[in-house]
Amino acid sequence: MPVGTLRWWRHRKVGPRSFKLGRSVRYKKTDVDAWLRDQYEAEGASA
Repeated sequence: MPVGTLRWWRHRKVGPRSFKLGRSVRYKKTDVDAWLRDQYEAEGASA
């Protein structure tokens, strides 16, 4: 995933939950997995 895409998603509040650790943005694996699962289920509901 391009860094710019993640930055844009954070700005729009549409991507996985993130947090800052110092000057770095981090993602917990459980939050990313949950976000991916939600995206997959939403895609299945629309198909």
